[in-house]
This record gives sequence, C-alpha cells and structure tokens, in this order.
Amino acid sequence: MKKILLFVSALFILGACSNDEGPDQPTVFGVGAGYKTLTESKRAIVWKNGKPTYLTNGTKEANAYSLFISNGNVYVAGSEKNAEGNTQARLWKNGSLMKLGGLNATQNSELVSVFVQSGDVYALGKNNGVVKYWKNGVETNVTGIPDASEIKKIAVYGADLCILFSFENSVNLWKNGSVTTLSDGVKADKARSMSYDGGNLYVLAEEEYNGEKKIKYWKNGTVHYLSTVNASLAAYDIDVLEDIVVIAGDNDNYGGYWYDRMRFSVGASSGSTIHAIKKFKDNVYMVGVDGGFKVWDAAKSIYSDSKTLQCEVHSIFVTP
Repeated sequence: MKKILLFVSALFILGACSNDEGPDQPTVFGVGAGYKTLTESKRAIVWKNGKPTYLTNGTKEANAYSLFISNGNVYVAGSEKNAEGNTQARLWKNGSLMKLGGLNATQNSELVSVFVQSGDVYALGKNNGVVKYWKNGVETNVTGIPDASEIKKIAVYGADLCILFSFENSVNLWKNGSVTTLSDGVKADKARSMSYDGGNLYVLAEEEYNGEKKIKYWKNGTVHYLSTVNASLAAYDIDVLEDIVVIAGDNDNYGGYWYDRMRFSVGASSGSTIHAIKKFKDNVYMVGVDGGFKVWDAAKSIYSDSKTLQCEVHSIFVTP
C-alpha cells in the first residue's frame, strides 16, 4: 500500500509541475467521480488532460467536488463512505489523505470546496449536519450560516475569508463572520459559484420567477443578467479575468458557456453539460460530460476520457 501511495503522489506532483502537451499549452485538471467498471462503487477521480487518476479503490462510494493547486501540490475535497456506510469528509493532497479534526466514523461528513492561500489550506463542508470549515486540518464552527444551507464555495480574497451559500431561496455571502444577503427576497435564487478579479467580487446564481429561469451574477453587490431566458437553463461556474466574465452552464440540454454574456454551445449531444470553466490568458477552458469526460478549449474538445463510466464533473484548475 505504501508503494501505491508513493506512486500516486509522485504522479500528482509531476502532473502539477510539468506540461506533457508542449510548452505553449496549459495543463487542465478536473475532478469528479465515475466507475472504472460497473461492478464496483463510484470512485473519486482527478483528470489531468483527460487522463484519470483514481483517488479511491472502488470498494466504497466516493466523490470529488473541488480542487486547488498550489506550489505544485494538488488538493482535492470530497467524500467517501466508510465500512459502517457513513459518508466521510475527505481531503487529498497529491493522492494521499490529509488529517481532518473533529470527524467521527459513526456520523456523516463531507467537504465541498478547498482553497489554498499563503500555504494555508481551507476546506468547507459539514460534519454531522453542521456547517464547518477546516484550516490546515483544524475544524472551526461557522456562525451565521444555518446548517440547512446549501454551501457552495470557500475562498480567501485579500484579507477576507468568504463562504458562498444558499438558504431559503436566497443567495448569501459570509465574509469574516458577517452575512450579506444578495437576493431581493422576491425571486427564488440558488447560489452557484464566485470569482474574484481586480478587487471585484463576482457571485453567480440561478433565478426562477413566474415560470422563467434566468442566470445572473452580482459584481460587488450589483446584479447583472444574461440575456438568455429558458426553463431548461442551468449555471454552474463563473470565472473572471481582466473584467472578462465567463460562465459555464447548459441551455436546452446542451452544454456551453457565456463569454461576456454571449452564448456559445460546445456539447455535441443532448444531455451534455459543462460544469466548470477557467479563463486562462487569452483562452477559455472547460470540463464537463459529453459521452464521457471532456476538456474543451473554447469551442473544440481537446481531451477526453471514454473509459471511465457514468462520470460526473465538478471543478477545474488550469496550470501553465
């Protein structure tokens, strides 16, 4: 077992530091879950340029929801069921589990987001149904966020520790212990993701009102709408670079993205979905599912994994 862990760790470190596709192409990572064979349980997975690395062995169901790469280290947040059948929070560093305080094997826990700032590793999740965050493995209670909330993302922007969450059809931002509600209280909103660029904070949401579904984002608290209106709309991720806003989502059951509010479809088949997006230099990279795991560079598919079965994808990270 030690030899396997050492091999996986070496694979992650090399993947984060090197570029197998040439000096002008970035390395695109994605995380999610899928089956190596349908006779086993779902595995947590990291993809590097379409090539999967399995974080779990398929004996118990697992999933990976978020990743962050810092100083050549790949951090992944997720969950895995234990021998008792309880879901347990998992934080992997280069394929090896990191210690998380406060967990109990007889109680359910999970992680949904990870962020690294100045060497400190932040992870967001729930422990026995209670909202928590961990800093370098130390568990902390989060006051001000109801335990029934849908927690989405944790990040450090400047001197601010931020947590995005939804509660009772409203989008809310927890910042250093204080909560700001962005929704107007009339429309039903769901928080999706957030991004930070040039001192500006962007928060992505879906809105439902009077039978219509819309996608919107707040920039420093001011709301902006995309022009697309459709009952089948879905938004998953937002990224901003040099004031260019890119959003990953679906329309009419086809995956695609919005670039400065203009819609582009990239999924080739109905049921395709784009779950995460990154604006990197002058291009846009996305990960999602279209007959299997895929990576898109703007409008074209550049990497894929057809061997992993029934995969789902949740997050992206791009390195030079």
